Amino acid sequence: MSRILIYGVAPLPFENTQKNYGPGIRTWQFAHSLAAAGHEVRLLAVALADAYLTPPVELETVDGVRIERVTRGLFTDHERTCSQIAEFAPDCVVGATIYGSYALALTRPAVPFWADEFGHVMAEAQAKSALDGHGDTIAYFWKLVEAVLGWADRMSVVSERQKWAAIGELGAIGRLSFRTIGHDFVSVLPCALLPGSARDPLPAAHRRRHAGEPFQVLWSGSYNTWSDVRTLVAGLERAMERNARIEFVST
Repeated sequence: MSRILIYGVAPLPFENTQKNYGPGIRTWQFAHSLAAAGHEVRLLAVALADAYLTPPVELETVDGVRIERVTRGLFTDHERTCSQIAEFAPDCVVGATIYGSYALALTRPAVPFWADEFGHVMAEAQAKSALDGHGDTIAYFWKLVEAVLGWADRMSVVSERQKWAAIGELGAIGRLSFRTIGHDFVSVLPCALLPGSARDPLPAAHRRRHAGEPFQVLWSGSYNTWSDVRTLVAGLERAMERNARIEFVST
């Protein structure tokens, strides 16, 4: 059994909050899975305040994971992170998503460092900069990515395409050298729905649709910077012009 310190994001998927975020789901994917495998896991999570109606629980243990939720300022506090590592003495550290990975990269940990890049950060930064109309976003996110690329021993991404993008980024900062030839820096870890993290789905009701009954189209998730909302709306409008029974539901 290893002692593993994870830096990640809250809210976590089991919390009763007004909204949830992908980084929190990804963080719990790592923490819950490693604890279930028998490791001693501590999780330090930056709490995204706008998701909470009431202040989050600062310290608790859930499914064998000791969870501590902190503010943004404490999350990237170099001295505090160093003291956490010294006190817990982990066998390795894991950054869940770019935010957790960056917070750990700032300390340049002496133990093995696994950094998770949950989605291609620079592609997202480019999309956001196009909406913003300036390049400040690109500079900000590259600061995070560069720090992680320069210090991580291994990385994880969500798809095979992102793996090749990450390898290109590693080459761009000089990590692909004669010393690292043959070293597989990047692993693909798809997003996961953990057992027990959601209620069992109800069996689908197979029945005939009655004439004139509404036909519902569901969009579940969010309208992120990289969501093609224009195409979504255009497609819905064309469908609704042809079929007046269509209702659009967005959660």
